[in-house]
Amino acid sequence: MRHATNGGDRPRIRLQLLDSFEVRCDRELVRLPMSARRVVTFLALRGHPMLRLHVAGSLWLESPEERAFANLRLDLWRIH
Repeated sequence: MRHATNGGDRPRIRLQLLDSFEVRCDRELVRLPMSARRVVTFLALRGHPMLRLHVAGSLWLESPEERAFANLRLDLWRIH
């Protein structure tokens, strides 16, 4: 994915959560699988950096810790 900038070094990110899920990076639509959408939504609603332990434990409550961490790693890779 190409990252244009908004006058600085950072791309402009737009996240839509109501009605439908949509992420745009400098107006370019970013396609994410459903599991990665959960991670993006969770982090966006929190609005601040979080420990991976907390994110994994919150999104995969029923999974053993090792599996939850593996799921989070996979979804972060998909988001990249």
